[in-house]
Amino acid sequence: MTYTEMNQIAANKFKHYTLTECCHAIADINDTLVLHDRDMGHPYVAKLYAELDAVRDRQMALVKKGLAKA
Repeated sequence: MTYTEMNQIAANKFKHYTLTECCHAIADINDTLVLHDRDMGHPYVAKLYAELDAVRDRQMALVKKGLAKA
């Protein structure tokens, strides 16, 4: 599966998250990445980065809509 495909799946997963949920997801993903040495060669790490980008996009969308403060 490509990064783009993983990112699309993650974007769908996070599309209804609130700002608080986004913050928790970001913290959880970062905590998990530390356990895997952030090795981009590992498929699970690539999936985590795709999710991280998707949840950050959701977070920024909320801020831009004025539904949350950064």
